[in-house]
Amino acid sequence: MTIRYSGPGALVGIATLFNAPKTPRVHANTAALVDTLLVKLQPMVVRNLAQQDVRIAYALLAEASQRAAAFVDELEASSFASLRQRVARHLLDLAADQQMGERLVARVSQEELAGSIGTVRDIVVRILRDMRDEGLVRTGRGRVDLLDPARLDAETYRRDR
Repeated sequence: MTIRYSGPGALVGIATLFNAPKTPRVHANTAALVDTLLVKLQPMVVRNLAQQDVRIAYALLAEASQRAAAFVDELEASSFASLRQRVARHLLDLAADQQMGERLVARVSQEELAGSIGTVRDIVVRILRDMRDEGLVRTGRGRVDLLDPARLDAETYRRDR
């Protein structure tokens, strides 16, 4: 299940930067959805810099606080949303980074979409078919064109589905 999209300048792994050495590691996978430049920082170097400069420590603390708040929001949204709402939200999030001119396009397979929202492909196929019949999306191999992003966005907040 996707719990975070990281944009330009985002820090990944900040939540566990100061864990004690014997603390169990967080097991998570990351995947780049678009061309990405990744700069890997050495945890020990970052920790030492934070001890030497309060501005670095504050920046790390602010980032960790924002990540914790975003995680709680994501957990709430995922826990109480219907599968259809999760599909709509995930498509909007993906397409925001993959915009092609005026159109929003989510470059994702049905299998990847299912895995990202914590369900199986058959359910995603059914949801996408319904959305296609309603004129919300157009599907193709490895992509979903968002024909009516405003209605899809409204879907993510409905609680009656």
